[in-house]
Amino acid sequence: MAPNRIDEFIAALQDEIEAVKKTKAGATRIFDGKLTSQIGDNYIYTFNASRLFFGDDDAPALIEAGGVTLDCSLVATDGLQVQIAVSLAVANSLGPVVHSALLASNRATILLRLVNKFKEAKSKNPDQFKFAEEVFSGNAKNIVKVGTVPTYNLQPNNPPNASQASAIYKSFSSSLAVIWGPPGTGKTRTIARAVEAHLNAGRRVLLVSHANTAVDAALEAIAEQLADTFYSQGKIIRLGLPKNPNLPKQYPLVILDKVVAASNAHLLSERDHIDSQLKPLEEAMKHWLALQKAADTARLLEKEIQRPEQVENHQLRLQQTLADIAHAQAQLQQAHHNLSIAQRSLDVATQETHIKDLNIFLSTRQRFVADIESRLKAALDLAAANEAKLEQAHLDLDQLMEYTGLTPNDVGKYIEANQPKINACLARINEIEAIINNGAAKVISEAQVIGTTLSKLYLSTQLAEQMFDILIVDEASSVPMPHLYWALGKTTTAVTLVGDFKQLPPIVTADTKTAKKWLGESIFDQLDIATVEKAHDSELVSMLDTQYRMAPEIAALSSKLFYGGTIRSAESTKQLGIHDSVFGDSRIVIVDTSAVDQWCISPPGGSRLNLYSAGLAINLSKRMLQEHPEITVGVATPYRPQAELVAKAIKEAGFVERALVNTIHSFQGGESSAIIFDCVDGKGSAKSMLDDFVSAEMSSIGAKSQAGVLLNVALTRARAVFVLLVNRQYFVDNHRGGILCQFIDQIALNGLALNARQIDDCFTARALDDSGVPLPAVRRPTLVSGSTWAVFNEKDFWSAFHSDLNATKEHALIVSPFLTVKRCAHFLDQFTKLVERGVKLTVYTKPIDEHSQRHTVQEAEAVVSQLQSIGVTVIQRSKTQQKIVIIDDRICWEGSLNLLSHSDTPEHMRRLEGSAIAHEVRKNLRLD
Repeated sequence: MAPNRIDEFIAALQDEIEAVKKTKAGATRIFDGKLTSQIGDNYIYTFNASRLFFGDDDAPALIEAGGVTLDCSLVATDGLQVQIAVSLAVANSLGPVVHSALLASNRATILLRLVNKFKEAKSKNPDQFKFAEEVFSGNAKNIVKVGTVPTYNLQPNNPPNASQASAIYKSFSSSLAVIWGPPGTGKTRTIARAVEAHLNAGRRVLLVSHANTAVDAALEAIAEQLADTFYSQGKIIRLGLPKNPNLPKQYPLVILDKVVAASNAHLLSERDHIDSQLKPLEEAMKHWLALQKAADTARLLEKEIQRPEQVENHQLRLQQTLADIAHAQAQLQQAHHNLSIAQRSLDVATQETHIKDLNIFLSTRQRFVADIESRLKAALDLAAANEAKLEQAHLDLDQLMEYTGLTPNDVGKYIEANQPKINACLARINEIEAIINNGAAKVISEAQVIGTTLSKLYLSTQLAEQMFDILIVDEASSVPMPHLYWALGKTTTAVTLVGDFKQLPPIVTADTKTAKKWLGESIFDQLDIATVEKAHDSELVSMLDTQYRMAPEIAALSSKLFYGGTIRSAESTKQLGIHDSVFGDSRIVIVDTSAVDQWCISPPGGSRLNLYSAGLAINLSKRMLQEHPEITVGVATPYRPQAELVAKAIKEAGFVERALVNTIHSFQGGESSAIIFDCVDGKGSAKSMLDDFVSAEMSSIGAKSQAGVLLNVALTRARAVFVLLVNRQYFVDNHRGGILCQFIDQIALNGLALNARQIDDCFTARALDDSGVPLPAVRRPTLVSGSTWAVFNEKDFWSAFHSDLNATKEHALIVSPFLTVKRCAHFLDQFTKLVERGVKLTVYTKPIDEHSQRHTVQEAEAVVSQLQSIGVTVIQRSKTQQKIVIIDDRICWEGSLNLLSHSDTPEHMRRLEGSAIAHEVRKNLRLD
């Protein structure tokens, strides 16, 4: 073991824990939850989410519903859909439908579990990571005799190609093998055959990945490969909950509970038989006990009612106290009379003292009366309540006697006779459950293949005592190295790392050198094989060189830009593609938004939002889904706010079943018929995630550009069509020579390049004519019935906008950086009428001191004063640039026209309608 390496892992994890805590990510609102399936003792719920939810698969989480916080675990997240698993008790609490809840996953707590695992292992088992250290040092050795070859089912209709066969041999024969599997090259099938070869050699295999999706895909292929042997014997186990609902349906014997049930069928039958006898007994016992309790309650109440001593005692004390008061009052009257006599005889002091004592006595007795009256009232209320309770008890007793056919005198005998029977049934059921639970441990210990996530490996106790000969890691590029090291600690002989260093590395939040090194890089970096040249030169690496998933044009672009031209396309891929009314037969398309040159919105947190490219992505995807009912469409973007806006609009349009919208980081491992990649960046952007420049400061702590892998992941998710939405001129002006500019140039050379305005004058893609040129459209910006999206120039905008503004019911938010007296004068009457009608008007504008010229400062001051005088709220916000109007959280106007300062310059404004769009714009601009 290398104690220094483990110490560095712990330090990196602790840095990440602190960074995660500082992000203060709150709970996510989830809704429309339904109980969709049951796998063993786990009940699976599927929810819609109010925003994109990110969490580690199989990680513990908390769900709050109806004011109660309950335990759950994450199964999977897909865009705005979340799957969780809960126990039977939690499912009973939630019910089959959950209208609304809060979901929170604490990543810091999960990472702390791994820290504690490392600390415990370091002190108790110093040799646990001996093999892990060999792997991290890059040491590989042969584990078979010379001439030994792997044996596995060749499947004549689908044999391995030469590169796959070579990779299988390397996995079978070396203690450290790397299968470099670019997208679509058949790595899952290769894993299945390698696993069969290991099993045939008598080796036990642990299969892990960071995500449930990858584990499911690999285990499904393994079960298919070994359907007649290890699978049918229950020796291939999926530990944890599959994301793919078809896996337990198609291959039920990979599910632990199914295998346990099959091996304990007689016990399960006995348990069901006992349960069938127990349920009617328990039901009867419930009513017998209720009858006994009702009879006891009635007897106690009758005794209480028959004992009026407490009330009588309070009444007697009250009478005595009132008599004392009457006597004292008589004495007081006499004392006052005596005082007047004493004043004449100069004996005043004695009489005054006597009067004072009498007043004190009276005051005390009056308080005593109030206390007695209160107690008397409580006693009378209690007596009345007992009378009511007794009446109800008699009613309950009569009903229970009628239902059971027993009297209070008889019921005790039935309880005494049947309770031992119930106890015996419960005891036997507990015995059976214990045997079955031990059976689960037995199935796990006898399994030859176990597939699970890396999180499950250290969060669950089920594998705590299990060791394996072989470890196979899928999607290795995204696996944090401490997690991999822990998995290697459960391995004795060999590991096969399957993945692609041209895909996304692990996600790290902390900006420390230690965290960047151990959590932000992958094992490919540690082994120094993370470039095409180094991978080709390494004895450890076997590359899969033929892809079967993408249209050849898509694969060729990826191969040229990212894989040194080494990837070939199988003949079958020539059939992939669709004929589209906008894109024709083109497989790679660039839609250039430079002519629009839209400003980006910069939400809190440094991300961004581009309404124009979002609208373009939304309508392109909607049109493609309508035109091609057989396809799926993915919309990917580097930025979360953009993804959330598009996802909500697509969901609102009813295409959620065939469209997936997410950040590109969440697309890794997935695929769609068509991918629309929205680059988002434009004027107003800070540093782009697609810029491959890394500052010296960030480079010094190990930060690396992810621009290339982001583009490669986006490109290789597409099977038939890849569409790039980009402000080409923005990147040429700001990132000339960067990887995205090279990417754009290659698409322009080898695919279809379109100006966004050619196909989408107002967010509505138009068809091409026979020559491939977009058909001209008659531009009618005036809104017609049913229209929700349109674009306007500075001339035809005003009438449509005034119509929307006049129809405002509750509130309008206006973002106008500049203000002029002349333009605002056009709105004063309209604003006044709206305010008088109860409409809340808010104007966001630049602070007056940010205006550069004296006359603009004076105009802004005058307009602000005028607006406030008629009841308009004016909020001055620094660096205001956008031109936005949101009406009733339903209609959004955006574009280049300053609403409260425009004169006569050429401008454009777009009208977008929909609560999702309005909500996201308002949220990201912080328009409270």
